[in-house]
Amino acid sequence: MMCAEQIFSSEQDLIGDFSRNCSLPLVKGRHQDLKAISPHTMSQLIKGSFRDIIGSFKIIDCRYPYEFESGHITGTVNLYTREQCMQLLDDSQITDTHSNKRNILLFHCEFSSERGPNLYRYLRKEDRNRNRSNYPLLNFP
Repeated sequence: MMCAEQIFSSEQDLIGDFSRNCSLPLVKGRHQDLKAISPHTMSQLIKGSFRDIIGSFKIIDCRYPYEFESGHITGTVNLYTREQCMQLLDDSQITDTHSNKRNILLFHCEFSSERGPNLYRYLRKEDRNRNRSNYPLLNFP
């Protein structure tokens, strides 16, 4: 685990299993430990501009249901609890790291300052815990 943290701190463009670089262009966000994309990149992704490298994507809207129901990005999934994140893990399988196309999750909330980052960190931690014996394979690298 210590080696993984050293790799992460020196190669911040790597995905969660440290096997390759992130497929979308990154920007600096509020949280140094998280990857962030720009609204423009999100728009391009939704419009299909990254079809050659992204096999599928899921936008996780971490706002409360009443906020989500008041308006949301078309196609997003409203997950806002740890239990729902665990269900997402339960419903997934380890990602094929040999595929040329990526299957990615994007966590979104109103200001991306609390709920989205916290749920992402929780999912990452639980994904690593569940796959400890398969290291470095993850359901969501």
